[in-house]
Amino acid sequence: MPTNANVNAQQVLNRIDTLLKQLENPQRLMFSIGETLKDYILEEFDTSGHGTWPALKFRKGGKPLMDTRRLYNSFTTHATANSATVSTNVEYAPLQNYGALQGSLGQTSRNTPIPWGDIPAREFLPVDASGQIKPDALERVMETVQRYINRRR
Repeated sequence: MPTNANVNAQQVLNRIDTLLKQLENPQRLMFSIGETLKDYILEEFDTSGHGTWPALKFRKGGKPLMDTRRLYNSFTTHATANSATVSTNVEYAPLQNYGALQGSLGQTSRNTPIPWGDIPAREFLPVDASGQIKPDALERVMETVQRYINRRR
């Protein structure tokens, strides 16, 4: 029974060289990462935050944030060689993600509070309030990177 393992250093170096060449233009990988994060967001909507979002108060049935699907359909992915971005142009996205207390955004000209009632947080973004990627989102990104590397072998 063998008690040692031999590694051909040249084979390892060749493989590393091949992977580095494939990553000379990593925009495809970055786009895949962006799509992974977008899928994460859409899954949060589809599952109502995996069942953690507060139910709707005024409407029986239906899912929170899915009435018109405006926010759901607004997410887009953009990638460069150095970054992946998922964004939305819907102005109320942060308010829905982080929530807000009644009156926390000021008052209208008629002295009514903005918002007029408490808006519960319904987190769908893959980052926390400090901008750090959530562990489950990071795990998905790493799986995407691994699949990308495996396809290039």
